Amino acid sequence: MVELLRPKFEAEGFAVLWTQDGPGAVQLATQEEPDLIVVDEKLMDGNGQPVSESLKAVPVLQETPVILLTSRDSAAGEGSNGGGTSVVQMPFRPSQLLALVRKNLH
Repeated sequence: MVELLRPKFEAEGFAVLWTQDGPGAVQLATQEEPDLIVVDEKLMDGNGQPVSESLKAVPVLQETPVILLTSRDSAAGEGSNGGGTSVVQMPFRPSQLLALVRKNLH
């Protein structure tokens, strides 16, 4: 996924940081304090929600928007999943994700 999205985000002027797992994501985000975080649900054995919750438990990240990419049918497409987390159901177009990123940053 990151191989597809990184060039599109960088072309739009976004810096992209990436890690392969949930604990690494929490550590990297804590160190870098990004403006927004995108979490693939496949992190942590297919459930990115605990990663999102762990990120929100870090004081410096509590106000940081999180976008959770999910393939679960229970997700109602693009929307809010509570706790300042937006949900995007896969498959999606990169332009859809970019629009949601912009919306969360403004």
